[in-house]
Amino acid sequence: MPTPENRALETLKAAGVVAAPVDVEVVAKQMGCKVMFQALKSDLSGLLVNQPGNCLIGVNSHQSKTRQRFTIAHELGHFLLQHKGEMFVDGTVLRRDENSSRATDPQEIEANRFAAALLMPAEWVYAKLTENRKQSPNGSVEEVTSALASQFDVSSQAMSIRLANLGCLIPD
Repeated sequence: MPTPENRALETLKAAGVVAAPVDVEVVAKQMGCKVMFQALKSDLSGLLVNQPGNCLIGVNSHQSKTRQRFTIAHELGHFLLQHKGEMFVDGTVLRRDENSSRATDPQEIEANRFAAALLMPAEWVYAKLTENRKQSPNGSVEEVTSALASQFDVSSQAMSIRLANLGCLIPD
């Protein structure tokens, strides 16, 4: 079983995506998932209905564009990593338990790793970080993170987490 990061890179390659920002809706459709936007409860980002021959990703239309993009990538991760379950809601298998609200569920962790790698592949982040540092050598961590977030069309929070996980934090 490939890692979530390797599966994300395989998905990008199969979809012919070679640069950021990733059009995650197109990628999802190419992988066999229908994407629908709908008003959901404010605490729900999205859901995945995964039944034989039917993959549907529902996305909360009231959330920010960057949140919607991450949600699509996360739910696509559940689908492509072949996680057990027919329905995932807001990144949690429908049957909730005491572990669901903690980020300890291995399937949730994997889906988040897949989403981050799909939207912000490590090599692309390294390249853009180097490029941004050359253009703005005195930029603060916040400025660099914000610039990268904009280039990858993700939230500053998502980019900050990705940079930390890649060991790219740049102290001021």
